[in-house]
Amino acid sequence: MLVSENELQEIIWRAFRGFGWPRAESKDIADAIVWLEMHDLDGMQCLQHCIENRERYAFGAVAPASETDSQLTLDADNSLVLLAGDMALNLAIGKSIETGQPSTIFQTHAPVGKLALAHLDQSAVEVEAMIRGNDTTYFYTQDRSIIEATVQGEAALTVFVGHETSQLPAHAATTAITQAQRVNTYHRNLDTGLAIDDALWTQLETLAIASMVEATDESRARGAGENAVIG
Repeated sequence: MLVSENELQEIIWRAFRGFGWPRAESKDIADAIVWLEMHDLDGMQCLQHCIENRERYAFGAVAPASETDSQLTLDADNSLVLLAGDMALNLAIGKSIETGQPSTIFQTHAPVGKLALAHLDQSAVEVEAMIRGNDTTYFYTQDRSIIEATVQGEAALTVFVGHETSQLPAHAATTAITQAQRVNTYHRNLDTGLAIDDALWTQLETLAIASMVEATDESRARGAGENAVIG
């Protein structure tokens, strides 16, 4: 079936709320997944991972596994804060600004890097980034291109902030996606709609129902109803 950008964003947000995740993290992940899908960067793969592994994640404070002047290492295995891509990106940018050095966030069995990729375009800070996955590496360059390379390595998000010359390592590019190409892809998907498997949509609807509550003064005081919109 085909759905609009807003329909997909709304149902993902409500689905995550339905299985008990906090409002901000649910919205952040929904935004990132839909951004990836609108730009043909396989947001559905991230969505499927989050649904299938949601019981692994717990909400709470994030403590560095290790920290030096040049690197920040955080464990994302059981943290909603790091599973939400915008928060992972902000942690890396903050550490890089503080130290003047590249900052790396390592993660295991979670799509943190790819979710963070969705937020790089919206960052107010000039950054380059290297996002290593299990079988693919994305490079976010100073000219806002995204380069996909078949480089294997430990999953990690490395952020370089405010450098006059490129700090990205040499790589053999297989696909380069420019900002203009992303705009064209976005508008194409905006016009045609996004394809989603019927079974997955039904699963999201079932999860979203759990986020609905009876309309009472008490529920509205907790943010239900018109206060729950995500736009």
